[in-house]
Amino acid sequence: MKLKLYCPKCYAGSPYIQIPAMDYKCKKCSTIIPINVSESIISKNIIDICCSCNCGTFYTERASNRKIGCLVIVSAIVAYIWLSTIVGQWALFALLSAAVVDFTIYSLTTIRTVCYRCLSEYIGAKTNPEHKPFDNNTAARYAEKL
Repeated sequence: MKLKLYCPKCYAGSPYIQIPAMDYKCKKCSTIIPINVSESIISKNIIDICCSCNCGTFYTERASNRKIGCLVIVSAIVAYIWLSTIVGQWALFALLSAAVVDFTIYSLTTIRTVCYRCLSEYIGAKTNPEHKPFDNNTAARYAEKL
């Protein structure tokens, strides 16, 4: 399992580090971020408590690159406009092919778990059924505490 931390003082992101790991020193402001690995993470590879802030509330999302997704969509729109002037209705295949490419990229990406409080990212853990997709109400509760 790999972990990406964000510094609580300067909000700089760390590179992904392998768990279990020693405390992390921020490369920007030199703050020491303690990493506390729970028994569940060590024995079952399931995230129950955040290694950085000891919060127990997480959400899951696909670890895809948003720039690539935007590139696929913009390319499909440009291809559709260009092809519609040349071949007419057959230009719809540009949009269909973009949907296939986008779905393929989506299905190949892994799931990452993110802490609501400190935004630490976990990749390579088994999916915890208690962790649901992102919820704005839950995020708002933690945003008020900042």
